[in-house]
Amino acid sequence: MNKENRIMEKEKVTVFPGQVGEASRGSQKNAEPEDQFLYLFENFPDAILLADQWEIIDCNPAAVRMLAGSSKDDIIGRNVEQFFPPTQPDGRSSVEASRNLWKLTLKKKSVQMEWMHRDLAGRDFPVSVSMVMVSRDGKALCYLIWRDLREREERENILRSAAEFNSTIIEGLAEGIVIYDRNLCYLAWNPFMERLTGLTSDQVVGVHAPSLFPHIYANGLDVLIKQALTGETATSPDFSCIPSPKAAERWLSALYAPYRNASGEIIGVVGLLRDVTERRWTEQALRDSEEKIRSLSELAVEGIVIHREGVILEANATLARLLGYESPEAVAGRNVLSFVAPPFVEMASRKIRVGKNGIYHVDIQRNDGSIFPAEFNVREMLYRGKAARVVAIRDLSEHQRNAEALLREKERFRSFIEESPFGVTVIGSDGRYQYINPKFTELFGYSLEDVPTGREWFRKAHPDPDYRHRIIAQWKNYVLNLRHEGTPLLTFEVTCKDGSEKSIQYRPIAMATGEFLIMYEDFTERKRLEEQLRQSEKLEAIGTLAGGIAHDFNNLLMGIQGYTSILQHSLGTGHRDYEKLNSIQKLIQSGSDLTQQLLGFARGGKYEIKPTDLNDILIKSSNMFGRTRRDIVISCDLEEPLWLVEADRSQIEQVLLNLYVNAGQAMPGGGRLNLATKNVVPDDDPFLPASREPGNYVCVTVTDTGVGMDEKTRQRIFEPFFTTREMKRGTGLGLASAYGIIQGHGGSIEVDSEIGRGTTFRIYLPASDKEIPGTVRPVADVAKGHETILLVDDEEINIEVVSEILEMLGYSVFTAQSGQDAVHFYQSKKDTVDLVLLDMIMPGMGGGDTFDALKEIDPGVKVILSSGYSLHGEASRIMERGCSAFIQKPFRIEELSGKLEEVLGRKQ
Repeated sequence: MNKENRIMEKEKVTVFPGQVGEASRGSQKNAEPEDQFLYLFENFPDAILLADQWEIIDCNPAAVRMLAGSSKDDIIGRNVEQFFPPTQPDGRSSVEASRNLWKLTLKKKSVQMEWMHRDLAGRDFPVSVSMVMVSRDGKALCYLIWRDLREREERENILRSAAEFNSTIIEGLAEGIVIYDRNLCYLAWNPFMERLTGLTSDQVVGVHAPSLFPHIYANGLDVLIKQALTGETATSPDFSCIPSPKAAERWLSALYAPYRNASGEIIGVVGLLRDVTERRWTEQALRDSEEKIRSLSELAVEGIVIHREGVILEANATLARLLGYESPEAVAGRNVLSFVAPPFVEMASRKIRVGKNGIYHVDIQRNDGSIFPAEFNVREMLYRGKAARVVAIRDLSEHQRNAEALLREKERFRSFIEESPFGVTVIGSDGRYQYINPKFTELFGYSLEDVPTGREWFRKAHPDPDYRHRIIAQWKNYVLNLRHEGTPLLTFEVTCKDGSEKSIQYRPIAMATGEFLIMYEDFTERKRLEEQLRQSEKLEAIGTLAGGIAHDFNNLLMGIQGYTSILQHSLGTGHRDYEKLNSIQKLIQSGSDLTQQLLGFARGGKYEIKPTDLNDILIKSSNMFGRTRRDIVISCDLEEPLWLVEADRSQIEQVLLNLYVNAGQAMPGGGRLNLATKNVVPDDDPFLPASREPGNYVCVTVTDTGVGMDEKTRQRIFEPFFTTREMKRGTGLGLASAYGIIQGHGGSIEVDSEIGRGTTFRIYLPASDKEIPGTVRPVADVAKGHETILLVDDEEINIEVVSEILEMLGYSVFTAQSGQDAVHFYQSKKDTVDLVLLDMIMPGMGGGDTFDALKEIDPGVKVILSSGYSLHGEASRIMERGCSAFIQKPFRIEELSGKLEEVLGRKQ
């Protein structure tokens, strides 16, 4: 720190009683002040030395203690320069700088600065130095008054630490805080500065500082600010300014320090401005009167009181302010105990009676009744020739608030970490864990003893060496880039203490202390759900494609089915080709079954939902499969009575057959197929999925003794076209179709398997309280009619074949190949049309819009909806709006005849 930053010039010479020529004449009149001065000299708490051309000719006991001597003889006779280190903190030579200070003191009479000293033990320490030139017997002597600043630096460090925990303390400081950017524009402006200048933060932030306050240039503060921008801390001498047009002149001092961002880069300067006006006034008052104790100027920041047997003889302005009085005169004459809070009166009274020197703490009560903690530093002294005591009183309120705030912040942080829903650890820069919270142990089972270091954690959490090395490499990369790229999120597979594995997301946070705080969140369940969502989206996309294919294929089958039925009815059962046509019918049915699988995969396969007994389906389907695989022993364990489910029987049969076939392929040499059913109530089955809808369920279990599968295969078993075998026949949609059908029924299908231990499928379907309806009278083979039918279909082949079938059944037929044509025709011919046979999927106006238009023309219109899609989705919504019936393509003559008879009202 350079000379202009350290030296604060005095306006008048400051001396002690008995130092000037008049005082040295030894008159009787000045004897009492001399005694007083000598008493103060010997008992003053700060070091005092008297030097003649830097040679020490006298010193007080405090100087002997400060310089680590055993007596005055160790100090007197030495040169002051012997107590200087070679250089000062700012790099200047101590000897050269001190000689310049001597010259300046001779000229100015009184100089104050901060200086680095070295004691006889070789320890360097900072002091606040006051140099006062006096004349004695015509010689120029210098009083050196040294105050140890180590305690002040410790207090400053405590304040800085506390500020990190509670920034609001800065707002309440009785000192100015400002922040400049690199261009000397204001970035921050605290309430103290608003009160001092009358300008609000909004008025100054962003404004060039010297344009508002020219004294920045006039007092050379811009040089100090620029010095702080280089990384140094700069202190200004006291300077005067007029902070606002209506304000009186004020004296300030300033401390400037670099302002850094999180990366340590200097982005501006923090300025601490202290209003030292009152201190200057106090110093001036002390210089103006020799009756005042010269040392009070050194204690201006603390309350000073001189008392005798508890009665206050004299006090300084700081004490008056601390106690809430306007002036020191208002305090004089009172008893010291009147300012002590009641709980401390007895202790303070005892110390006054004993008259013991020392430091102790009491609570002080202000004039307004408020209380604050204080430190008393008591020393004996002579006051006007009689024994008295001087007490330096320091307000500990801010220190106590800082300590309490720090404790609260620590407790708040501890509570947050202890109750955190995430695992939390703190790891030091040495790689050792300093803390592990309870949730961490709950997640992984490891305690601090199990994983004392990061190395041990990686070894246990990631036992596979290759995986561990990859993770450590990723971790190091994130740690190196953490401060520059924000807090990354890392997700790794972790092996717990019990051997289980979890997907864990890490959140490392670099702290200013060099430690890392790491948060661990269990992503296992979320990852599983995300995988299910991806699987569902994949199935939905393929399902849409499958549904379109099934619809088109059913339209093709409709043409083949129709013409085959026409030929059969034309030729009769005695024709030699009749059986060949029956074979074609069977192939068409096989093709229709295939499209039903596609539709089941696409939309869940729910065609005709009714209360169904799964035991009945299980028995009949297993008997049919057993006839094809005599080498497989089938056993059934069926609960009776079993709750009913609402399901499409044919689709559930298809699901079970797919599972039987899958089991048969896993047992090429034969084996056992175990089938079971049971009623399941909530929380009664550990395998029941947690994501289910509430209610009771029926569980169907299919277990084989085949080769089983590994976990990777198990996770993909329901994917379309996925297989682990060389497929010789089939579509590759068997298990995917089963998955889609069960999902469409509001149920779920789960699979468990291990290599060499077989496979178990569990199907859960919601239980129903409905009953199985009674048996319906069989439909006659072919029922003919005479009514008029409007046939609407965009496929020409369907128009041709269905028209011929209808005419063969005795009906009159009008046709329309679009919804618009059908509406226009019906508008003019509705009285002649008895029924509309309407295709659902058509370009332009589809079946739904066409039905709505027909209903608007004739609310009583009879419509049979026909589609290659199942009675699900759009078809079910049209039926809900009043459509008379639905028939699935491809349909046979008997089915169409029965539907027509039913809708026209001729069916008994």
